[in-house]
Amino acid sequence: MHLDEADQQHLAALARAAGPGSTPRRSGSVPHRSRSHDHGRHIHQRGRPRQLLHFGLSEASPETIRRAHAVQPVTALQTEYSLWTRDVEAEILPLLRELGIGFVPYSPLGHGLLTGQIRTVDDFADDDWRKSNPRFTGENFRRNLAIVDEVTAIGAEIGATPAQTALAWILTRGDDIAPIPGTRRVARVEENTAADAVELTPAQLARLDALRPAAGARHDDANMASIDL
Repeated sequence: MHLDEADQQHLAALARAAGPGSTPRRSGSVPHRSRSHDHGRHIHQRGRPRQLLHFGLSEASPETIRRAHAVQPVTALQTEYSLWTRDVEAEILPLLRELGIGFVPYSPLGHGLLTGQIRTVDDFADDDWRKSNPRFTGENFRRNLAIVDEVTAIGAEIGATPAQTALAWILTRGDDIAPIPGTRRVARVEENTAADAVELTPAQLARLDALRPAAGARHDDANMASIDL
């Protein structure tokens, strides 16, 4: 079977990930037009006994997940999921639960917007990629601030920060979900960890569930084209 240059590079990365060591690793984002069963077979063949512990995928489509899992069991999938990015609920989450695959949502705080700390893109550095992200530009950004305002209001009712409220919501989505909010500060780590103790009432959960979807695409056209949808 012929593999183009992009697939060959990805398979080389998979081979490195499957080398000796006890640290679980994910395979990285599945390249657009990838052959999922090839990825799974390559991992399976490279993983000698006691070396390959876990195999994960990132930003993989339902077809990719199912075909890769049929060759080499997938441990976890990493994909964006938050109060403003809920696409996975339609097909991905049900499939993961059918196959017994864990889910690791990245950007559970909406690239920082759900922290409530961002009110204008003028605060971003010139090289901040969010300046060109559709959800942070023009009218989309103004509409998306309404999501933050509701999250902030609910948090105020229970003495939680907007970030803690957003994380508390995602933790109610299932015990098989382990969100990974990114931060560079110890104080934020402590704040995010405390979300585990936040309890939302059924009425508050209903309000969060009813939030309108984010305005704008997750990424610009170039980046969306590289995702395995």
